[in-house]
Amino acid sequence: MNKKAVLLFVLMVAMFSSLWAAADSRKKDSYFEYSSPDISFHLSMGMNSGSGFEPYTFMAQPYAQIDTTYFQLYSGVQMSGDIFHATTGGVFWPFHFRKMRFGAGLVYHFSLFDDISLCHDVLLNVHYEARPAYWLGLKANAGFFHKARKIFAVSDAIGYITNNSIDFSFESDFYLPYDIMLYVRASSYEMFRYMVFCAPSFSFGVTKALGKKLDITFETTSRYIDFFTVSARYDDSEMRFILGLHL
Repeated sequence: MNKKAVLLFVLMVAMFSSLWAAADSRKKDSYFEYSSPDISFHLSMGMNSGSGFEPYTFMAQPYAQIDTTYFQLYSGVQMSGDIFHATTGGVFWPFHFRKMRFGAGLVYHFSLFDDISLCHDVLLNVHYEARPAYWLGLKANAGFFHKARKIFAVSDAIGYITNNSIDFSFESDFYLPYDIMLYVRASSYEMFRYMVFCAPSFSFGVTKALGKKLDITFETTSRYIDFFTVSARYDDSEMRFILGLHL
């Protein structure tokens, strides 16, 4: 066996063990401790400008989510005209500190564009969350992105078209009085949108808690194509209202 590979493996195990021990010793009174699982169901309804890569006007997104101290799981679908999306994913949070945590996540996404194409997407990411202040939350993740698309008109000749890329997401949450939260997000992907790198979306939203079990969110998103090149152009915009029920 290659000595360098063995040494690298040993160093990774040592680093992992040290971080785990440090996190375990400092996780008391963490912002991310759950006394019981938070199970929630969401229904998102929205309108799209219809000018984008996947043109549609109205859409509905029912999805469910489970949050615990060490795991987050979610799954849902989007129905929008001739386009169907399904996504399922999760994050494992092994490293907890009082004001931050680190984890790893996996996402699978499937889309069917009527009789034009179908697509499979897989993301493997490193995740980070922090609460540097009671009024501020930070979220970030980045990693590997694999896309496999079949275009029905040419699938007999070329099969699947595959791309390997990277992905990222950054979000800032602002916790205000009266159970209001504002957030801004810049991301190369969304729960039901997975484009090859350089097609980011920028979102702004406000969430209002209506008691302990209900919340409502308004979100607006603008999307771009080839954003990091001289040919960057606007793709489309979307507005969504989201109703959340927490069990």
